[in-house]
Amino acid sequence: MQRYSDYVPIYSDDSKFDSHVGSAVVFPDFIVAETLHSFCSVYTSELYAIYLGLLKISSINFKKAIVYTDSRSGINALRSAKHNNHPLVMKCFDIHHTLKNTKITYCWIPGYGGIPGNENADKAAKNSNATRETFVHLIDVLLAVEFSQHRI
Repeated sequence: MQRYSDYVPIYSDDSKFDSHVGSAVVFPDFIVAETLHSFCSVYTSELYAIYLGLLKISSINFKKAIVYTDSRSGINALRSAKHNNHPLVMKCFDIHHTLKNTKITYCWIPGYGGIPGNENADKAAKNSNATRETFVHLIDVLLAVEFSQHRI
């Protein structure tokens, strides 16, 4: 972490329990948290948290930012973004590559590892409360429909 001391630290996380799905991103001075549709998978909500972070980075003039996440699958998806057709991966890839004057690094951190920024992101995702649900990926809807058909 010392190597990135001149980077703006950004922590992303998600939460899914019962019928609540939330994504959050924690910056040094503010937090962005949104509620997603209950159909959304953990994978989608983790990617959405990273996407929220990149959106905010694009609206603020950071020179260097490091996005910490406990989602290995999210980092792996972003590394192979050219070969991944998930809409959020493609959106993250597009935003990342439009930020020509900002160096962005992704770093995996262990979930529940006692890292304050990650714990704040986890809490914000759990407590996200929106009047409308913001996002649901079609694959998540199709999986929910398939699951409900098997329950009948």
